[in-house]
Amino acid sequence: MNRRTVLAGAGVAIAGLAGCAGEPGRDTDDSTLTDGTDGTTRPTPTRTAKQGAVTDRPPESASTALETQRRPVGTTATLADGTSLTVANPTVQRSIVAYHSQFLSVERADGRQFVVVSVAGDTDVDPSSFVLARDGTTQSPPQTQQYVRSVTRECDGTCIGVPVETEGAASAAVAYRPGDDVRAAWALDDTTVAAFPNVPALRVRDAAVTDEDGDVGIELSVDNVGDRDGVFLALVAPAWVADVEEPFGFPVPQDEVVTTTFVPNELEPLGPDEATFSRTPTADTRRFEVGPES
Repeated sequence: MNRRTVLAGAGVAIAGLAGCAGEPGRDTDDSTLTDGTDGTTRPTPTRTAKQGAVTDRPPESASTALETQRRPVGTTATLADGTSLTVANPTVQRSIVAYHSQFLSVERADGRQFVVVSVAGDTDVDPSSFVLARDGTTQSPPQTQQYVRSVTRECDGTCIGVPVETEGAASAAVAYRPGDDVRAAWALDDTTVAAFPNVPALRVRDAAVTDEDGDVGIELSVDNVGDRDGVFLALVAPAWVADVEEPFGFPVPQDEVVTTTFVPNELEPLGPDEATFSRTPTADTRRFEVGPES
């Protein structure tokens, strides 16, 4: 193994950076509440003008309908129009790989996490229709809900992420609200709710371009100094393209450092002897650009 670049850096937390769209899967990131195998696919989602409307609506008081329609996560709700919807497999994540129809990005922000759920049914699934009910109050998300690309977990349906502020709650539910009325809600268990204020803090300690049997590898050492176990999510991009198709991730337990190597297919045109980071990674890098040495 030929280590060509090594870095231990510090930096400020940054928002997600662009990557490429391929057919979306179902995701994850910083959560150990569920850990599965990727490999599922779903139809390319359609964005509608409804997105963003929920975020502008002020918080509403919980209604009798919300309480009577609340059910355990994993069960199926039959809606008034006869269609069915199931919300399952919740995780609370520090970041997600978001699918924007034409590109991917790693999304994260200070003071926020994401409640990521698998949604399946015979009605259209639009992320903007899903909101969080916290302590009996249906809330507008602090940022736009997202389609999520699967990396370290599995979704049986469409994977979506609902942003949540990192504040404690006694109870919470994921509510389906395609308009002004809540049509169904799925109660989150105590372990999931308890993760809201407990945030993984993952830092890149070392990054290196390596020779993996003639292929270009990216070796990363990541340190978790946060309040619970997490999953590190990132994108690797050739320096000559704007978008990437291969997000990658791996679990990082609390108070541990994990080192692993990823061999991106998109770097095949490069040889290990000529490849190097185009931009020097920092502790907060989530998009690693690799190109030929100049």
